[in-house]
Amino acid sequence: MQDFRYKGLLDDIDGLQTYQALADITTPSLRDYQCVDLLHLLSVKTFVCMYDTGLGKTFLAGGFLKALKNAKEGNKFLIFTTNAFMEGFAKEITNITGLRCVCYTESPSYVLSPVQLSSVDVVVMTHGCLNVPEHMRALSFYLSEFSAIVVDELHLVSNFNESKRGSMLQSILSRFEYKLGLTATPITTDEQQLAKALHLINPSAVPDWKKFTLDIKNYGSSIIDPSLRDLFIVRQREYNNHKGYLLEVNPLPHQRGAKGEGMFYDTKGYGATNNHEAVYQLTQIHNGQRGLIYSNLKLVQSALCEALLERGVKALVINGDMSREKKSQLAESYRNGDYDVVITNITESIDLTSDYVVFYEYTSHVKQVIGRAERTLESKSLPIYILITKETDEMDYFYRNVYCKCQIVEDILDMDLSEITKFRRGNYF
Repeated sequence: MQDFRYKGLLDDIDGLQTYQALADITTPSLRDYQCVDLLHLLSVKTFVCMYDTGLGKTFLAGGFLKALKNAKEGNKFLIFTTNAFMEGFAKEITNITGLRCVCYTESPSYVLSPVQLSSVDVVVMTHGCLNVPEHMRALSFYLSEFSAIVVDELHLVSNFNESKRGSMLQSILSRFEYKLGLTATPITTDEQQLAKALHLINPSAVPDWKKFTLDIKNYGSSIIDPSLRDLFIVRQREYNNHKGYLLEVNPLPHQRGAKGEGMFYDTKGYGATNNHEAVYQLTQIHNGQRGLIYSNLKLVQSALCEALLERGVKALVINGDMSREKKSQLAESYRNGDYDVVITNITESIDLTSDYVVFYEYTSHVKQVIGRAERTLESKSLPIYILITKETDEMDYFYRNVYCKCQIVEDILDMDLSEITKFRRGNYF
């Protein structure tokens, strides 16, 4: 194990009695649980970190790289992340560690060079670069210059048998001693994804991911060898302090009986003044606070945004069709307080810290949406509102596609919707 005693780290890491030395390696300081995980990571060298959104996986990565940098000033690092999150990830690494980063997208016209490498500490590439021969050729010349690798959103590139980028990443990972895989996705509930991720990051420990998958499915997690448990950590947020409210909205004549694929255009789109008013009332209840509103359909997003703007609410839309630069610009404006509410269908890789959440439409990615609003290490109470249009199939749709699939929804609502046809309680607008 390298010597990590630089800049305040205690001489005997194995006998560390306080995590303060590790905590102060980033600004702001790492939390106790992050220090525990960082200490373990530096010891085992290969690690998969599964943090719920908002628990600070980027901080852990920053602490990991900073510790290695402190051990040897000349150390350089390689990061792979998603296209959507690349700039934000690099910026946060720089802010919390002071390490200099350079970013590369899939464009083959701008690839790694010795001049660029000499002027930075961290090279950040998108997952898509793994498919670009020009990037991989340039990287191969300098791969020995890097001391550690971090792969963000590891589950997205763990299908190594089916994708070129997964195979390429596996080859690159084999060249590193220090390697960290990150994901905010709870893949421990998906045995196959967990097996693939562990195989990708450490194939010698999990040589046969298919057998590993079957063993867990057949015998449960107790079958996992203790040595394998050292390869990953799962940390989940406590959602007990969130309170959910199911709000039933009286229908307009044209909405009664709405069902099927076009249901939300009728119940939540243009002309849905009842639901527009319901959201407006929520913004007034939370006057002075920022709200995140989940809506998937672009037409529905536009209709709601226009309705709120007409009522004097400073609303904006951020959706997946926008460029990375545009999304980052709007998200920063929202965080700076230029807007009251943000309407979005984005469930990952963007910071939209808010004071309350409204599910105007529905998604099974409830935890991820809440995580967009809760991008803070501090535990806070978030009111969660779910709008249902009465006398339509929205309740049945919500029950089948969200409530039955997401334990968190049942927990925050604290009510039983199993007798769906008999359910007619709650708050009304």
